[in-house]
Amino acid sequence: QIPPELLVTQWGFESGWGSKVSGNNNFFGLKANKGYKGDSKEVATHEYEDGKKVNIKDKFRSYDSLDDAVDDYVDFIKNNPRYTEAGVFDAKNSEEYMAALQKAGYATDPEYADKILKQEKITKKQIAKVVPPEEQEKLKAEQPTVSATPKAEEEPKQNVDAIATLQTAF
Repeated sequence: QIPPELLVTQWGFESGWGSKVSGNNNFFGLKANKGYKGDSKEVATHEYEDGKKVNIKDKFRSYDSLDDAVDDYVDFIKNNPRYTEAGVFDAKNSEEYMAALQKAGYATDPEYADKILKQEKITKKQIAKVVPPEEQEKLKAEQPTVSATPKAEEEPKQNVDAIATLQTAF
């Protein structure tokens, strides 16, 4: 299983720790490619072309809710053969998962996997500071699901549930 801290880190990295979202509720930076039928939003971003960072505008997926975003991220990875071929579903740890995502072309930044893995170490330390070890074990043992219609006061739990759902999907 992929450590939840890695998914939290990727989520945070792609969204500037919640300060920027490429589309409505698009915390994973998924683009609205030709086959995507949902809502999208055009935003300024950057890509790496021939090893150089290039500023561009591109369309990103937009979602009505966090639930929809999480479900689409899982579907995107599961239903795109390049991720299976790259070994995403064979990954046994953070390093293997990120190497497979990089190999599959999830991001054009040639250092994407390394950046996420470096940040994951910091995320683990931050989580350890605020979540007691016994609570961490309890959260790992539980298999919560994302509620279909979350209430505003349940949002923090919904975020934990969303990460747990992502973790169990892979």
